[in-house]
Amino acid sequence: MERMICKQCGVEFEHLPFFFGGREMFSLPTCDACHESGFADYQKQSDEHTRAQRELAWRAICPPLYRETDPQRLPASFLHAIGEWQPGPKGVAFIGTAGMGKTRAAFLLLRRQFDAGMRCEAISSTRFATLISDLYTAEDKHAA
Repeated sequence: MERMICKQCGVEFEHLPFFFGGREMFSLPTCDACHESGFADYQKQSDEHTRAQRELAWRAICPPLYRETDPQRLPASFLHAIGEWQPGPKGVAFIGTAGMGKTRAAFLLLRRQFDAGMRCEAISSTRFATLISDLYTAEDKHAA
């Protein structure tokens, strides 16, 4: 055992050096308490970075208009569907007249799945139509 002074708090602590090939490996410059505190700070920074990255990813998926949707302004049936739906073979549909919040409900549901760690993507109806058209055009060319 070696006695060392913690470079962070100045407290003396015991350290068991580990040698390999005659050289000390993994020398700890801090006591256990400071090391744990430093690791907790690192973990907090890492978690904050991950949250920031996830938020950037969500902003790439969700158009600005739907990011600040107030769920209380949506029909109760939509909120029930958002809360109950789970990924699986059955989908979910939001049906109603223009302005009811169907798209907002869909983005709230998508956000719920995204926050649960699911890989999500949203495309507009125009982009969807283009993708389908391209798919059928490619199949027609392949069949010919």
